[in-house]
Amino acid sequence: MSAVLAAIGATDARTWELKPLAEVADILDGKRIPVNAKEREKRSGPVPYYGATSQVGWIDDFLFNEELVLLGEDGAPFLEPNKPKAYVIRGKSWVNNHAHVLRARAVPTGWLAHYLNVVRYDELVTGTTRLKLTQAAMRQIRVPVAPWHVMEQRVAEIEKQFSRLDEAVANLKRVKANLRNLRSSALNAACEGPWPSIEFGLLARETLVGLDRGRDQQRSVGPGHRYVKMNIVSMDGEIQSEGIVYVDASSQEATKYALRSGDILFNTRNSVELVGKSALVPPELEGALYNNNLMRIRTTPEIDSAFLAMQMCAPAFRRQLEKVKRATTSVAAIYLKDLVRVPVIVPPVTEQCHIVAEVESRLSIIREVAAEADRNSQRAQALRQAILQRAFAGEPEVRIAA
Repeated sequence: MSAVLAAIGATDARTWELKPLAEVADILDGKRIPVNAKEREKRSGPVPYYGATSQVGWIDDFLFNEELVLLGEDGAPFLEPNKPKAYVIRGKSWVNNHAHVLRARAVPTGWLAHYLNVVRYDELVTGTTRLKLTQAAMRQIRVPVAPWHVMEQRVAEIEKQFSRLDEAVANLKRVKANLRNLRSSALNAACEGPWPSIEFGLLARETLVGLDRGRDQQRSVGPGHRYVKMNIVSMDGEIQSEGIVYVDASSQEATKYALRSGDILFNTRNSVELVGKSALVPPELEGALYNNNLMRIRTTPEIDSAFLAMQMCAPAFRRQLEKVKRATTSVAAIYLKDLVRVPVIVPPVTEQCHIVAEVESRLSIIREVAAEADRNSQRAQALRQAILQRAFAGEPEVRIAA
């Protein structure tokens, strides 16, 4: 991103007043009415239904018909500085009780919303797993009030910079979408060619569902055995080792369920969208255990496990899995008796190794570009916060560095 110098309106912030939130905005929480999802289904309509951080549905009537600021009451990312906690809504709306409702009075609406996104909430919120900003705590917030023309000018400049960042982020999303398409094409190369297909079951020398350990038996740090859960197996065929937990296991269990480099982990139970994801076990996870929503697969000499793992991640293979999924309303499963019938392309082993090397070379480039896109997306989020911090510190300009 090229360097940009954006004027935010020179003024002396020492002349600004800090006023209690209730003096600069009307608090309209008493007008909120929550409606559960089942009831909203019966009352579907054209009016947006808002929650803590965004619109969460539609409804057939409205509570408000004006420009307002919504600030999360619970469920908002209060301790994550680069994520928004407040947002502006306009026109007819219905708001549930997960968001405070504010009507800006002594400051512009945009000024209030932007300022509420730089407030430090760590000493205002309560709770552990689900943080809550009570109305009493919210009333402790003091809002800077500058001359009206200064506030309007700064809001305009903030939003101009945000528009530029939004455009950059949209471009990054397009890059990521193109990379996903390239990845699919690369993986499909492992499923193509003039070679015979063999049923999966004839290529699996050994299969074993993993060790059952409940959440109360898992620890985020050792001692214990590393334990791979289904949530750290990605749809891209990678195991995200930062999500490893630790469990106790007997010596017999540790031997029986130990992973080896080159094993394949297959997710047998999950949501309809995620069931069937798989990954090749890397050398650094040698000896780790795995849970009972995963099945360990060890292959026969006729197929290279890295080649099979690539094929199992390819869109063509996943389309085959769609035919054997068994689903209820909340859980889907792929049973071994069905998996063994799925066809697998089997070139000569030397050709398999050549395909793996070629595909891995392409995937490596794709991963590098994707990682750079992710870094730039994170940087864009940080820049939004930097712009706000400078604007409300009264600094005369904001620099977005290259």
